[in-house]
Amino acid sequence: MKAYAREGVGCLLLTTALLLSQQWGEQAIFPITYAGALTALLLVSPTWTALNPALAIADFWVKAQAPRAETLFYRIGAQLMGAIAGALLAVFAVRCFGQPADGPLYDDDLLCKAFLEGMGALLLTYVYLNARASSPPSLGAVAMGLAAGAGSAAVHLMAPAAFNPSIYVGLWLSGKLTWWSFCSLSLGALFGVAAGTSLFIFVEGSSR
Repeated sequence: MKAYAREGVGCLLLTTALLLSQQWGEQAIFPITYAGALTALLLVSPTWTALNPALAIADFWVKAQAPRAETLFYRIGAQLMGAIAGALLAVFAVRCFGQPADGPLYDDDLLCKAFLEGMGALLLTYVYLNARASSPPSLGAVAMGLAAGAGSAAVHLMAPAAFNPSIYVGLWLSGKLTWWSFCSLSLGALFGVAAGTSLFIFVEGSSR
């Protein structure tokens, strides 16, 4: 069960990051987001199929697991459900803004920007907690950096893409954010942290 939960949550986070990157990122940003998000997730929550149903089938064929065919369907089902949930989150974020803006506007559409900051904080929190639980400090640092880069690449045209209330303080003091922007973005990040923590607890609490 734990392996399937990892597959589902990983596909959710990967799909959301990639769809937002395709929507708002420059053309060259997509492969960077893809590589960064996938590497970060695999470093801290490894799966043999790399969050990919096609690779799950290849793994099944190579291992010749005929007596355990149901595991293939469970794994692919978890991946597809995670991808669907991630797509729904990304669609909500895009439709929340209506037409994409030409550049970063930190003081309008505060609810939408808070949602994006929360999604980035969710990815960062999930990677951080997995890294703390299982990865050496050096690999954890690499995973955190890749996750932050992938999240920022995906949403930086529409939000501050910091996922960090301490950075919001700096933006507020420098005049980039109003007080209400600071409050809404900080709350969004905190909700994202809560969601990421809940996902981690769910995955780790799943029976093996």
